[in-house]
Amino acid sequence: MTIQGTYGLCPNQFWDQAGLPSADACNERPDQFKRKVLDPADIVWAAEVTTFGGTHFDSLVVTAATTGTITLTTPGVLLVDSAATAADLGVCVQTKNPWLAVTAGKKYGVLSCYKVTDTLIGAQYFNGLMEIVTATHGSGVFVSKDYVGYGADATTIAADSDGCFFVRDSADSGTEATTNIGTLVEDTYAWVGFVVDGISSARVWLNGVWYATTIATKMPAAATALYPTFACLCEPTTSDPILAVSHFEARWEVDTGI
Repeated sequence: MTIQGTYGLCPNQFWDQAGLPSADACNERPDQFKRKVLDPADIVWAAEVTTFGGTHFDSLVVTAATTGTITLTTPGVLLVDSAATAADLGVCVQTKNPWLAVTAGKKYGVLSCYKVTDTLIGAQYFNGLMEIVTATHGSGVFVSKDYVGYGADATTIAADSDGCFFVRDSADSGTEATTNIGTLVEDTYAWVGFVVDGISSARVWLNGVWYATTIATKMPAAATALYPTFACLCEPTTSDPILAVSHFEARWEVDTGI
């Protein structure tokens, strides 16, 4: 996989400052830490890659779609294409199996590189961890599930259409919490990260800069199994957005592992 974007050295910087160990250290201490990378370059796609409706292929499964396709480009970028110009239409994909389960007092973190194109303004999307779902959005808002990551819905679009929003919810409350940590640029990769301290708080990161404030609301609840989840939908009617993900990696203390 080719590192995308301006901040090619960001992965090491992020993990060093997040308080989670290096890749080598994770491998050397499997009794203490786990690490997983969803590398699109390693995904072996079946012939039905451009279909939707529950078909499993390798490590990913499309959980819901009204329109849209999931494709793989060279050199290893996952494209989640809404193929839509009407509100709330698009596609959602998750891994077949959860990567981790939340445990109080145990850290977990995610580092990802992504962009939204065609167009950023008017895109509902999600790039992060979520409990198992059939869809990430409904009627312009995030569904009532536990989740943590980066994304947008009709509410965040109205607040700041090109904002980089850290979004999350706890205990399936259906009332999302959002924090705008910076600005995204159309068709430009951004490195984003977050590290969650159990169920209590999170630190978040954009293109090499930590957000100044620790976020202490609405982290996923204890014992929640979380799956890497990617979705892209249209909102409002003037866009045909595409989410492109070139890197997605998680590290966590082992007591959060499944």
